[in-house]
Amino acid sequence: MRSVKGFTLIELMVTIAVLAVIISLAVPSFSSIIRDNRLFSLSQELRGTLQQARSEAVKRNEVVTVCRSNVGSTDCANGTAWEAGWLIKVGSGTGEILASFQAAQGVSITGPTSGLTFRRNGMASTGNASWSVTSSGCTGTQKRVVRVNKVGNVTLDKESC
Repeated sequence: MRSVKGFTLIELMVTIAVLAVIISLAVPSFSSIIRDNRLFSLSQELRGTLQQARSEAVKRNEVVTVCRSNVGSTDCANGTAWEAGWLIKVGSGTGEILASFQAAQGVSITGPTSGLTFRRNGMASTGNASWSVTSSGCTGTQKRVVRVNKVGNVTLDKESC
């Protein structure tokens, strides 16, 4: 007689049940990690945008503005909700658009009402400006805050929701 090696149906069902329990415990923590990484990458993109705008202002010897994007348009819009995205514009008024960015879905971004302008020397036109990047299910210290001081230095901090 030949011996047959393998699993019985009961062993297979027990293994699947144990796997299901482990996965159901792990999934909520993974969604929190994914949300945290999404907020971090979006706030890094915003930080990079501000640094690029400052660099362009010095390089071109012109004022450069980072402003809230108007949905479906290349115009700047006033308001504190930056979820639609943002623009980098050279000069004042209807200047050249250097770059445009779109925010991720499910993320809330609040920032200065009229944007931020960098002068020819790289300094910010207003005092301290800040952007807050959060998600709807924000917990703990997942909130990111991007700040620009008067000198034009850009920092990124993690804060509680």
